[in-house]
Amino acid sequence: MVKFVSPLDEFIEYGHHGAQMPNGAGVVLTEIKERHLIQLGFWEESFDKICPQIMQAFQFKLIPNPLMAQNFGDCFWMLPEPLKFWLDIDDMQKAMKALRGLATEMMSPLDITDGKWIVDMHGDKVQPLFQRLFAVDLSENAMPEGHFKALNLHHAPVHLLRMPNLLQMANYRLYLPRSFAVFLCEVIIHSAEQYGVELR
Repeated sequence: MVKFVSPLDEFIEYGHHGAQMPNGAGVVLTEIKERHLIQLGFWEESFDKICPQIMQAFQFKLIPNPLMAQNFGDCFWMLPEPLKFWLDIDDMQKAMKALRGLATEMMSPLDITDGKWIVDMHGDKVQPLFQRLFAVDLSENAMPEGHFKALNLHHAPVHLLRMPNLLQMANYRLYLPRSFAVFLCEVIIHSAEQYGVELR
């Protein structure tokens, strides 16, 4: 198994940063170390043919749209841009076995895990933090569980997935370019220090 190497190693200190709050950190930032991100490129005319195959292979019930991801268990299926799907999975061997059964002449699978920095963020101050960082409403009414958004943070593309609440607190997964990981982590930590932030 390939060992995960964090892009933050030797650059950013893990642990608590900023204000010490009575109830602990208002924002918790957790690196995701054992997930895989597969990109499926496809032709527009093959969309109606490959979607049923993906649904059957991974047991999804619906096709994702640009605003809504689909999941089965711990596997997420997203449409980050036209003609590209993402599969966020924890079992690479199982996924590749399923993909081998699909019509590869209609799509092109590519493992893009090494190009992304994937982090989960939760806490009672995550939503006000995101309002500062992205200047958009990411509250539960505006972005319910399962919703998916393409945003920008200091000109870097960020894809944001609303996860099920964790400990009754808002919970999000962020997909960021690995080459910007250190810079973007510094931006997030600096903005979150007023709430207390813990990097894990």
